[in-house]
Amino acid sequence: MEIANMTSDEIASRLMLTVMNYEENKENITDFPYIRKGKFALVAQLCVGEKNDAGQYTACLTVTDSMIKQWGFQKNVLFEIAADNSRTLFPSICEPLEKYLDTDHLKDHALMPDGVVIPNVMVLTNEYHFNGAATMFYDPEKLNEAATKLSCKKLALMPSSVNQIYCIPQKGNDDLKAFQDLYQKFAEALGKENMLSEDILTYDAKTRTITESTGTSYALDLSETAVRRPGHGR
Repeated sequence: MEIANMTSDEIASRLMLTVMNYEENKENITDFPYIRKGKFALVAQLCVGEKNDAGQYTACLTVTDSMIKQWGFQKNVLFEIAADNSRTLFPSICEPLEKYLDTDHLKDHALMPDGVVIPNVMVLTNEYHFNGAATMFYDPEKLNEAATKLSCKKLALMPSSVNQIYCIPQKGNDDLKAFQDLYQKFAEALGKENMLSEDILTYDAKTRTITESTGTSYALDLSETAVRRPGHGR
């Protein structure tokens, strides 16, 4: 489908939200509208291909500044539409890791070195495992549901790839350090080039905010407000 032949309604219906590592991509997104969220950048994509049998689009283009200028979209409207579409077209799920161990999709990524399965871990993604990490931003309520299921107030989040995030109950700072050490081993086994981030995040279900290892905190919405807290401890 050629963009030039698409109506404004067709364009709007094919926008979706995706997330990438900001530092790794900052030189490449200078001409793209994006929302900065700590280590991450949210961008909108236009799906111009068709869905394959797995429910994933065969071709998506990252929306540029010139595109939204031509379409007459404001940046905030672009991201609101993309988030709404993502919630509808790619419904989020947060399920126990064990559910995936008998499938090929996450089997290779579900085990830690030496074949040790992380206890109590849940997988945040969407029904098609397509840009599933973006669910953290377009449907953050799933994190609260995970915290409730795991009977905890905070979650340690492992952003292992653009397609999923692993969620583990975090009881204290010692837990976080142990999980970070474990995640580093996981990164070595999985391949750091495939990971969305090498660092653990903390999600606070009470304040509904993310805190990174640097102390930067932000809400999981489509604003760009972030608060840096030097020396902040969890």
